[in-house]
Amino acid sequence: MSDGRVSHFLFISGALRERTSLASAELQLAHELWGLRTALIRDNLGAYLTDHSCGLVYVLKLGICAGFKIVSGVLPPHSLDEFTRDELRAETRYGLVRIKPLQTWKTTAEESLTLLHQVLAVPDQTELARRLNLGMHRLTQEQYEALVKALARIIHSPYAAELLNGRQAPQQTQRSELLRYGRSAKCPWDTQSYGYGLCPKDI
Repeated sequence: MSDGRVSHFLFISGALRERTSLASAELQLAHELWGLRTALIRDNLGAYLTDHSCGLVYVLKLGICAGFKIVSGVLPPHSLDEFTRDELRAETRYGLVRIKPLQTWKTTAEESLTLLHQVLAVPDQTELARRLNLGMHRLTQEQYEALVKALARIIHSPYAAELLNGRQAPQQTQRSELLRYGRSAKCPWDTQSYGYGLCPKDI
């Protein structure tokens, strides 16, 4: 059960047998949901989720790439339509939450790992890797704000305040500020727009 404080969450997108870590993140964000791949993630998220919780997405080998507001409680896989449930079977094995995309960023893995080391105050690379391998890390309000503000400085975004308050920033023409995308929209991490190649299967 939540302790009354607002919790936010860092979700880690890892490679699956079906798709790469990047492709998995793209697909979930396009469907405006985030899947819960393990029972531990489901139980911890259910215990600490609040009406004001937000999430950040860390794609392995790429860095922190997106932020969203969580707009539902933990839902079972059968809440999805049959097509989506089959498409995201691996990601939503233990459930999902509905999300409202707020912002995307272009960062490097090095930049993101440096930020996480500083903000989470982990002692070394091994401990940080252990936490990321769990698939989700709970963030305090202070940690979440520190990460968002640092990300805004990296890409010179003027919209940190909107994201900190769970609001969507205004539409911009710059690719680094692409905010909304749905099933029919072009994903913000395509290689033509951002120069991100697909991660190899063994990341």
